[in-house]
Order: sequence, then structure tokens, then C-alpha cells
Amino acid sequence: MKIRHVGLYVIPLLILVGTSALASSQVTNLPQTLTLGVALEFAERHNPGLRADAAAQKVARGDAITAELLPNPVFLARSEGYNGGSFL
Repeated sequence: MKIRHVGLYVIPLLILVGTSALASSQVTNLPQTLTLGVALEFAERHNPGLRADAAAQKVARGDAITAELLPNPVFLARSEGYNGGSFL
């Protein structure tokens, strides 16, 4: 019976501490006056979708550079002089 009473206080306390710690890690400094240009710049810097797209572009650029460094094998087959027609 005493364990239930402790759980009634401990669980909400853990939830309260955990959520406040997460919320405090997201605090950013906003200017006192917010103009449209500043708001758009702030939105561009902190938009997760735009940041993901920028990361995807960097990955694609890296893949292109890596592909340029790898050798490009070429397969060449000729059927000249083969008796019985073309084997292709």
C-alpha cells in the first residue's frame, strides 16, 4: 500500500522534471523586434525540413564525387570472324 502512495508522487515528479529539461534545451534567443526578414531567416535556420533537404543535397554531392573517383569499367564484345554468324 505504501508503494502505491510513493508512485503517485514519484511518477508525476519524473514526468515534470523530464519535460522541463527537454523544453529548456529548445530555448532560443529571439530579438526584441521581429521583422519579416528576421522571421524568415529564423524560420529557414530552424526548419527541420529545410535542414534535412540541405543534408540530402550534401550527401548527393558526396556520392557524385565518390562516383567520379571509382573506375568506370567498359565491356566490349566483337563478333568479327566468328563462323556461324553473330553470337550477339
